[in-house]
Amino acid sequence: MSNKELNLGTPEKFSLIYFFLHYTLFRVLFFFWYKRIQATGLKNLYAHKTTIVAPNHQNTAMDALVVLGVSARSMVWLARADMFNSNLARPVLQWMKIMPIFRQRDGLKALANNEKVFEKCVEVLENGNAVALFPEATHWGFRRLRETKKAVPRIAFLAEEKHDFALNVHIVPTGIYYENYQNPRSNVLINFGTPIPVKQFQTLHNENPQQAQQELKEAIDAGMKEQMLAIQHFDDEYDAYDLLRYMCADEVEKRFPAQGKYLQKRFNTHKKVVELLDTIEQQNPEVHAEIMAKTKTYKQNLQQNGYRDWVVAQKKTSALHVAWNTLVLLVALPVFIVGYVLHGYLFHGLAAIARKTAKDKQFRSTVIFGLLFLLLPIVYTVYALLLVSVIHMPAWSIAPFLAGIFAAALWSYDYAIVAKKTYKMVRFNMQRKNNPAINSLIQQRNGIVELFSKQVDELTF
Repeated sequence: MSNKELNLGTPEKFSLIYFFLHYTLFRVLFFFWYKRIQATGLKNLYAHKTTIVAPNHQNTAMDALVVLGVSARSMVWLARADMFNSNLARPVLQWMKIMPIFRQRDGLKALANNEKVFEKCVEVLENGNAVALFPEATHWGFRRLRETKKAVPRIAFLAEEKHDFALNVHIVPTGIYYENYQNPRSNVLINFGTPIPVKQFQTLHNENPQQAQQELKEAIDAGMKEQMLAIQHFDDEYDAYDLLRYMCADEVEKRFPAQGKYLQKRFNTHKKVVELLDTIEQQNPEVHAEIMAKTKTYKQNLQQNGYRDWVVAQKKTSALHVAWNTLVLLVALPVFIVGYVLHGYLFHGLAAIARKTAKDKQFRSTVIFGLLFLLLPIVYTVYALLLVSVIHMPAWSIAPFLAGIFAAALWSYDYAIVAKKTYKMVRFNMQRKNNPAINSLIQQRNGIVELFSKQVDELTF
């Protein structure tokens, strides 16, 4: 892409079609794709007219969709330039108010296009729209912040320079927390942090622009880390931390009760577990190493026996709970059948396409979501025509009937999850009676949690 070929369109202008689809089909699909959605600090997104949103980047395009899903503010996004290479994709991305940003891997000539892109970002800010981009530039499926780039400070200072620091640009560091990156019907939390006023760096910028960019970048990094779960360890120690935040959550909640609604409390508790483990590592590295070693062994034994930690924790695995789940599954079986017959082929087909086309697992949920966004209106139009022409259903009843089968589709997915969990409960309870390995798992887990809890009580803050 040369400068002459670079057409950024007019993303700062209002689009009726975009507005309509955003608040109808997209919002409906988004709020059913996730089971629980919670946003904190939303007021920070609307506190200032000229705003740059800076989220962490762990789940490809779903990160942008999650921010758009909870926000009513007009937002123009920057995405990697290679997405615009397709003649088919380019107009769609422009219609979605997305502009390209170029990286070193695109070549020095292409990298020069960023000046034009950044100038366009200034126009967007001047028109009262928000600009959103990922400071990390690339995604990865780990709960930590990668090294960030300087695109956000460059755009912010470029805008303020043009207006002699009177534009009042604020940067909102944002943290996105997924309980599961890939699976639909999981939970997602979006934390919008305290806005950072760019004007506070004016004096430093006048004296040393490079140092001002660096300090603003560091302030953004710190703000993002406050709003996200950051595990700084790697490889098998990262996996141990990722498991321990679930294992030790109840003990931490007893000692450090978290505030907020369900997802926020859960997030804050898990963040506290990670913080406490890091403190243990600093104050007593030998005990930390022991916790890590025992957790790695426990994780291996879980995998060998085909269980997840929640089963061994024996939460909701009692005979009464299993009986209740079984009753619910039997009563709801007809709803599951309807939902699965009418939608199972679509979801399994799209999942197969995602596995084939997206080698990076993080992209698969984005592929499925995007294809559903395109195909669901077509599928439901076909269903509506069949209802009218074949079954001769009255026109007034079509919409509620389609809403009903859509609800059945959601329940069929949740039903499958409940069925799998119930099977795991039954299997666990049966094996526990005569399988020493299962009782060993319980003892290992209890020992790790007790060791962690004892060490937490001995920490000095």
